[in-house]
Amino acid sequence: MTESKFINLSFVLLILFSGTFAVRPQTSPAPDIRGRITKLNRSDAQTNNLLGSILVERNAEVNGEYDKADVKITAQTRIFNQTDTDKRTPLKIDALKLAQRVAVRFAPGPALLSYPIQVGAAEIVILSGAPDSSQTSGNPQTVTQPPKNLNPELTKLRRAIDAGNAVWVDAWGRGDAAMILDTFTADGKALVAAGKVYKGRKQILELMRDLMKKRGGRAKLTVTTTDFWLDGDTAYETGTAVYEFTLQNKAQILERRYFTIWRRQSKIGAWKIYANTGIAKE
Repeated sequence: MTESKFINLSFVLLILFSGTFAVRPQTSPAPDIRGRITKLNRSDAQTNNLLGSILVERNAEVNGEYDKADVKITAQTRIFNQTDTDKRTPLKIDALKLAQRVAVRFAPGPALLSYPIQVGAAEIVILSGAPDSSQTSGNPQTVTQPPKNLNPELTKLRRAIDAGNAVWVDAWGRGDAAMILDTFTADGKALVAAGKVYKGRKQILELMRDLMKKRGGRAKLTVTTTDFWLDGDTAYETGTAVYEFTLQNKAQILERRYFTIWRRQSKIGAWKIYANTGIAKE
């Protein structure tokens, strides 16, 4: 083997066996969205190749086709930290934090055309690891600013939905089922498996206490609204709820899709849940 071939081979082996190393970025297409992480979920790495997801909301001063995107992270997603224009350091999903500024390139292939768009990530570049609390309001796991392109009524509705979901997050975090009752109308309903319907706040309280008990008494809840519709004094919402809790000293993650019917209360103009149910995964 010549000296030049030996040097080249050594260089390749050094890269292959290095755990973390700085590389020069190659010329790549512009990111599809640049903004801050306002929601962050991590999943079991063995489940459908999905490691987790982030909700990225575009900075107001940055132009782009999307004002927010629900980005799925897989084992094929490349994650980097960019400290300057010349260096990128490969990272794992654990490096992603709420309120970080990131630039995301979408993975090729189909995207779920919902609001916000749901799409896989080919590359995520962390532009700044320093959180900026001024970019979020309320609980950053649930409350986000409505997109600017919504009409005023939809904007008010989205804020009401976010506020109601934030109560659920707080209630689960405290293990206080009674906090959830005020998010329901007096004749509200909770629909569960096997056709069981819980009617009214008294029955819903019993249900929520039982669910909290089965999930260790309390849980970290992350709510992601997928889509919503307004029809007069009735609104409809779909989304995903992820519960993180400890049961018998074992960490558990439970993900549920849901469908909620909201009703506007005529006297005070507030929105409350008329019916809520989980949706089985396809």
